[in-house]
Amino acid sequence: MLQTLLFILTVLQMIDCYRFDRDEPTDFSILVTENFTGEAGLCIRVFCSFTVPQSVSEPIRRTWLKGDPQNPTAEVPCVHIFGDKDNERECSFMLENLVQGESDGEYSFKLEWGQGKVYIFPQTVKITVKDLTEKPTIEVPQLTAGEKAEINCRAPGSCVNLKTEIVFKGIEPDEVHRRMHGVSDWDNTPSVFTFHPEPEHHNTNLTCRVIFQENIWTESTVILKVRHAPTILYSSRCLVWGDELTCMCVSSGLPLPQIYWPILNGEYYSAFSAENTISIITVSIASFRNLNATIKCVSENLIGRAEMEIQVQNHAGKPKVSWSLSTSWIFFTLSAVVNVIFTCCLTVVLRREKHKPKDDNHVYMTSLKREESVYETIKMSSERCPDEPTNFSISVQDNFTGEAGLCIRVYCFFTVPQSVSEPIRRTWFKGDPQNPTVEVPCMTRNIYIPGETECSFMLNNLVQGESDGEYRLKLEWGQGKVYIFPQTIKITVKELTQKPTINVPQLTAGKKAEISCKVPDDCMNPSADIVWDGIEPDKINHKGSGVPGWEKRFSIMTFHPEPEHHNTKLTCTVIFQKSIRTESTVILEVRYAPKILNSSRCLVWGDELTCMCVSSGLPLPQIYWPILNGEYYSAFSAENTISIITVSIASFRNLNATIKCVSENLIGRAEMEIQVQNHAGKPKVSWSLSTSWIFFTLSAVVNVIFTCCLTVVLRRREKHKPKDDNHIYMTSLKREESVYEIIKMSSERS
Repeated sequence: MLQTLLFILTVLQMIDCYRFDRDEPTDFSILVTENFTGEAGLCIRVFCSFTVPQSVSEPIRRTWLKGDPQNPTAEVPCVHIFGDKDNERECSFMLENLVQGESDGEYSFKLEWGQGKVYIFPQTVKITVKDLTEKPTIEVPQLTAGEKAEINCRAPGSCVNLKTEIVFKGIEPDEVHRRMHGVSDWDNTPSVFTFHPEPEHHNTNLTCRVIFQENIWTESTVILKVRHAPTILYSSRCLVWGDELTCMCVSSGLPLPQIYWPILNGEYYSAFSAENTISIITVSIASFRNLNATIKCVSENLIGRAEMEIQVQNHAGKPKVSWSLSTSWIFFTLSAVVNVIFTCCLTVVLRREKHKPKDDNHVYMTSLKREESVYETIKMSSERCPDEPTNFSISVQDNFTGEAGLCIRVYCFFTVPQSVSEPIRRTWFKGDPQNPTVEVPCMTRNIYIPGETECSFMLNNLVQGESDGEYRLKLEWGQGKVYIFPQTIKITVKELTQKPTINVPQLTAGKKAEISCKVPDDCMNPSADIVWDGIEPDKINHKGSGVPGWEKRFSIMTFHPEPEHHNTKLTCTVIFQKSIRTESTVILEVRYAPKILNSSRCLVWGDELTCMCVSSGLPLPQIYWPILNGEYYSAFSAENTISIITVSIASFRNLNATIKCVSENLIGRAEMEIQVQNHAGKPKVSWSLSTSWIFFTLSAVVNVIFTCCLTVVLRRREKHKPKDDNHIYMTSLKREESVYEIIKMSSERS
C-alpha cells in the first residue's frame, strides 16, 4: 500500500512539473532520424533540426538525454554543424568513443528557456553499438630501394579521438609521427611511417594497428612491393652438354628484369616467376671454341643494371644420369621437384571442400537391353533398397565464364559407394541425357586423393551460343549401370577481350632482335593464326611449349632494327577459328648512334662567333665543342639535341676555318666540321642576308608550323594527354665553373 501511494505522488509531481497553461506553445516540431548504428570505439553523428512557437524566446538550452528526464544516465550537448536557419534551429549531436552497453539506448531532446520553462520532445533516437569491424586504411606510395618513403595509416571513421593510438609492426621505421588535419569534430588522423626501403623489404608484411580503448582495436596488413635494381643470382650456370653450350641466368628485381647475352647469338627463352627472371640460351659448341672462357649475362630493368661473368663448365660428352653432376645442379633439380610437389599438394588441399548433393535429388539410371537402347530413370528416395548405392558426392564450382576462342578448365572430384567398381566411364554432357547435344570426356592430371576420383574437363575453342549452357556428369560402370549427378555446371561465354602479349627486348640498330607475341591464355588451340603487321621481318617462327592441357603458343619475329624503325608501330594479331580476332600494338624504340644534321651552322655576327649543332640519336646524345671555350646552351626535344655556343671573335682569328662539333651517346659517336660563314658587321633586318640563310630561316619556320599542326592532330586523336617528352630542357654550361643551370621550357610557354 505504501509503494502505491509513493508511485501516485511521483506521477502527480511529474504532471505538475510538465503542466502547460492554455497559452503555452503547442506547435513544437523536430526532424531527426529515429535509428542509428555505430561501431565500438568510433562515433555517431546525429543530424537534427527543430522549430518552436514564436512565444519561445532565446536563449534556449538544448540537451539530449538518456533515461529518466529527472535523473538521466547521460546528457549530451548539441553541436553546431550547419547552424540555425530562419525558423529552423539545429539540434545535432555527436556520441564519441562508443562503448557497447554504455552508449546504447534511447535519447530524448529537451529544451529549457525563460523562467524554468521545459519541453521534452516525444520523439526518441535509438542508438545501437555493435562490434568494431572497420579496418584502418594504409596508403602505400610507390617504393624504390634507397629512396625515402612515407606510408600513411588512417584510423577508421572520421572522428576526433586524440586518445587513439596507432602502432606499426613488421619494419623498423626511421620516424613515426602523427599528422592532424580536418575541421572541428571532423578529423581523419593519419600516422605517418617514414623509412628508407631496401630490397630485403620486398614482400614484407607491414601491419598498422589502431587502439581506441582498452580491448577495442583493429588492424590492417599490407605486403610491401619495393622496386629495386636487378641482382644476378649465383645459381646461374654455363655448361657444355656434348656438342652444345647451354647457359642459364637467374636474376631478381622489380620490375622483373630483362636478360640478354651480349656475346652469344642464339635462340634463348625467358621465364618469369613472381620474383625472378630466368633466361636459358643454347648455342652450338662449334661456334664457341674457348671452353675455358666466361659468358657475360646482363640483367636490366627501370631501376638499374647488373652483369655477371659466368664460368663455362666443360664436360667431354653428353651428360649421363649419375651423381657426377655438380652439387649446385643437384640442389637446383631437387628444388624444382620440391616446388612441383608443393604445388600439387596445395592444389589438393584447396579442392578438398565438397558440396554433397541432397538425397532426394539423386537420379539413378539403369540401362536395359531393349531394341531402342532406352534409359529407364528411377527416382532414389529415402525408401530405396539397402543394396543400392547412396553416398555419391561431387566437389565442383557451379559457374564458369570464359571468352570466345579461348578455353575453360573445370576442376572436379567425386566419390562413389564401395559397390561401384572400376572401370568407371566419366562423361560430361549438355542437354537431354538420352540425346545430349554435347559430350565432353574427362581429362586426367595424375592427381591422387585417397577415396576421391577426378572428373575435371576442359572446353576448348569456345563459341558464343554453342559452348554456353548447363553441363552434368554421367558415370557408367558394370553391366549398364548409370548414374547422373544432379548438380549442374553453368558455362557462360562472353566476347573475347584478352590481348596477345608482345615481348620486345632492347633494340639496337644493326643488331639482330627477336620479338615474341604470345597467344592469350594457355589453351591447346592449334587453330590460332598469328599475323605480324608494321615491319618486314627477316624470319618468323611459331612455337609452343607446355604440358597436356596447358600450352603456351607464341610467334617469334626476327629482324635487324635500323634507325628508321624507331617509333614504328608493330601489331600482332591472333585469329581464332578464322573469325575471332584480337590484337596488340607496341611502338618500337630503337637505340642508334648519333647523327649530326646538315642544319648545323657557324656564323660571325659582328664581333661574336655563334655556332649551332643539331644531332639526333637514342639515347639523346650529348654535344660538345672541342676547340671552343665558352658558354653554350643545350636544348632537348623528343628526337634531337641542339647545342648553341657563342664566343668572342677576338679569341678566334681564323674566320675561314671550320669548327668541330662532337655528338656522343651510349651507342656511338659522330663528328662534323662546320664551315664558318663570315659577315662584316652585325646583321640588319633586311633582304641583304644570304640566300642560304633565308632558306634556313624559312625552313625553320615551316618546321615549327608543321610540328604544331602535327601536335594538334595527335592530341585530338588521343583521349589522354601526351607525356612531357615533348618539353624542351635547356642547359647552360660554363666550362670554367662547371655549373649547370636547368631551365624547363614548356612548349606551351607564352
